[in-house]
Amino acid sequence: MSARSAEGLRAQARRLRAHVAEHPGVDLLDLGFSLATTRAAFEHRAGLVAGDRDELLARLGALERGRSQPGLTTSGPRPPGPVAFLFTGQGSQRARMGRELYEAHPAYARAFDELCALLDPLLPEPLREVVFASEETGSDEGRRAALLHTTRFAQPALFAVEVSLFRLLESWGVRPGLVAGHSVGELAAAHVAGVLSLADACTLVAARGRLMDTLPAGGAMASVRAEESEVAAYLATRPGVLDIAAVNGGSVVVSGDGAEVRAAVEHWRDQGRETRRLRVSHAFHSAHMEPVLDAFAEVARGIGYAPPTLPLVTAVGGRPATDEELCSPRHWVDHVRRPVRFADTVRYLRERGATRFVELGPDTALAGLARDCLSSEAGATDDSAPLVVPALRGGRPEAATLLSAVAALHAHGLAVDWPAVLAGRGARRTALPTYAFRRARYWLEADPSGPAAEPGTGGHPFMRTVTPTADDGGLLLGGLLSPREHPWLADHAVLDTVLLPATAFVDLALHAGERVGASVLAELTLTAPLPLPAGETVELQVKVAGAEPDGRRAVVFHARPHTPGGEGGPWTRHASGVLAPAGAGPARRPEPTAASSPWPPPDAVPLPLGDEAGGGLYARLAESGLRYGPVFQGLRAAWRLGDELLAEVALPREADGHAFALHPALLDAALHILPVDRAAPGGGAGATLSLPFTWSGVRVHASGARSLRVRVLREEGDRARLELTDDTGAPVATVDSLALRPLTPGQLNGVRAPVEGLFRLEWTPAPDSPAPASARPPAYGLLGEPGPRLSEALRQAGVRPVAYPDPASAAPDAPPS
Repeated sequence: MSARSAEGLRAQARRLRAHVAEHPGVDLLDLGFSLATTRAAFEHRAGLVAGDRDELLARLGALERGRSQPGLTTSGPRPPGPVAFLFTGQGSQRARMGRELYEAHPAYARAFDELCALLDPLLPEPLREVVFASEETGSDEGRRAALLHTTRFAQPALFAVEVSLFRLLESWGVRPGLVAGHSVGELAAAHVAGVLSLADACTLVAARGRLMDTLPAGGAMASVRAEESEVAAYLATRPGVLDIAAVNGGSVVVSGDGAEVRAAVEHWRDQGRETRRLRVSHAFHSAHMEPVLDAFAEVARGIGYAPPTLPLVTAVGGRPATDEELCSPRHWVDHVRRPVRFADTVRYLRERGATRFVELGPDTALAGLARDCLSSEAGATDDSAPLVVPALRGGRPEAATLLSAVAALHAHGLAVDWPAVLAGRGARRTALPTYAFRRARYWLEADPSGPAAEPGTGGHPFMRTVTPTADDGGLLLGGLLSPREHPWLADHAVLDTVLLPATAFVDLALHAGERVGASVLAELTLTAPLPLPAGETVELQVKVAGAEPDGRRAVVFHARPHTPGGEGGPWTRHASGVLAPAGAGPARRPEPTAASSPWPPPDAVPLPLGDEAGGGLYARLAESGLRYGPVFQGLRAAWRLGDELLAEVALPREADGHAFALHPALLDAALHILPVDRAAPGGGAGATLSLPFTWSGVRVHASGARSLRVRVLREEGDRARLELTDDTGAPVATVDSLALRPLTPGQLNGVRAPVEGLFRLEWTPAPDSPAPASARPPAYGLLGEPGPRLSEALRQAGVRPVAYPDPASAAPDAPPS
């Protein structure tokens, strides 16, 4: 699968997952064939390998959510570069290696049969019978399987498997730009690079294994986690007894007499180093090989060589060998004796631009070593780090493992001949879901319903649509918000984040309630701030539920980022509350103040706002994290009268107060007296960064006000009651109770960019509660101690903790304490 972006790739997965779920009879082979052969290959790619429908749905779900899972590989745009094939050396052989590929893929079977025909005359028993034998103790087949681990059979067997793997991948269009091998694996690399013909390569590898197998036993090898210089310094203290056989990156292999290898292992373990004895029959790449070098040189002189057609990096020096070196018998004799400089080989391949490494062998002997060599690459990131994959893994199905490797290569930018991969399996084209286009609109947005979709035509400046709900007689209001369409909203920033003011939720709730005959905002709780990023649009939805028997209605606010022409993101709940009819609740309409009554009252004590008509106040608020622009800088004067606070607020000339029941900026300015009072002498600990959290009993008596006289009566904690009148003392609005909540920078960390960063709480009732129904209201269980962020989210959701008694000391039916 592929797409132009990571988001598009996830959208593709979502569509395909829905398609598979809706069509349970779809053939997975047809589906994979159609995806691979009829769709373009874009920059962002994914490869999924699944054995059945459930596995496919699981991998598509992981891709949709951006998660990792076995059988799934994803990648964004990759830097161009060649593929490097790494051929494994002795020690990676295993019983029945390649048998599943032999049975599943004719290209592999043809190559393996050709190799067996050339190698069998050079071996005491047929190679296929040895390689495909199962390890059954005591049987003739078990005896043949044991031969695989002798040097005489192990080396030609590995050569046959690796060359057959190469031919199969080649038939699928997977070809290397560079090749290298580890020990005997370099003979396979030399053949595919054109240095050795197939017949000559078989002659050389069979002689190599036969001669080494004749050497006396008693040699040993061990891997030490140390630098090459450290190991060389140790060997210098015991000259002539051990050799460095391989330098594999973070580890070095020593080879020689068994007693000396054991002593070396004990030495490095005493140093706290990681060591590992290798399961080998001889001490390869050490002085133990010298008795057979002349005989091997004679064989090497009897075959032909050709300059390579592929760049071959030899492990003898960890660099590309010249044509003269590769065509010299001396090189292949030195190859037996000298150490394998695999780390230098991998680093050189990377320097030549290799971005994808594939291990060709029966197991993962080299993949981990290669990653170890590449892990220290400077500046490497997940998007630029080279891909290292093994073609096969011991203990895993061979066909699926190889296909996973090819899918990973494709996901990392390699072109694959997918019709060849799936040839001969009866795959056919099948219907696919359409591509998940990420559309960008270049014209003004308008709903097909016409003018009703224009801003403000929903009866409110923020609302575009009003729709009665069919199921419960409620109402659904929808609109788009952005600082671009309503520039004054950018004047309300908290901790450098533009937020929709809480007072805007209040005005929208009152507007919605007026439409359904529930004009009192009995309660409104803000559960999550709503950010308005510059240059972006937010889709807002206000849902008013059907009326309860007492006329009350639930109201809830949801929002999500707006993507014109797209599918949109998940909705986030930002506020919820209750609307009530005009006569509900104990609140009373305030009595009008006589026009002749003095304002402010004679005993009122002025509170300082600072210089330049409040500029000092708003500068101080900006320092504390509340940055108000001109439209929100409405506080003109403030006083204290006993337990009351008094203020005058007004909108600037450019603001339109008549478009709202109570302009959000005007109501917000009425609250600015609270930090002023705290900063005044005797008023508390200084200005506190607090935002409205819960509103109760909000009533508007007159709409369209441009200026207000404000009376605030502080109550217990951070609660207050508000009375708002016009310049004549006539009532405009009342708020029975307003609760403020202190805000810290950490509380906005989750909303600076994605709205989805906030908590979403989902509760599951505890089944079969033993307490009688009358003992307590329905309860929910929370396992574990909540951290500070979860505790705050629970408090916002109105969830109160209840302590349960110790079961050992309480009566069985005791209610919670």
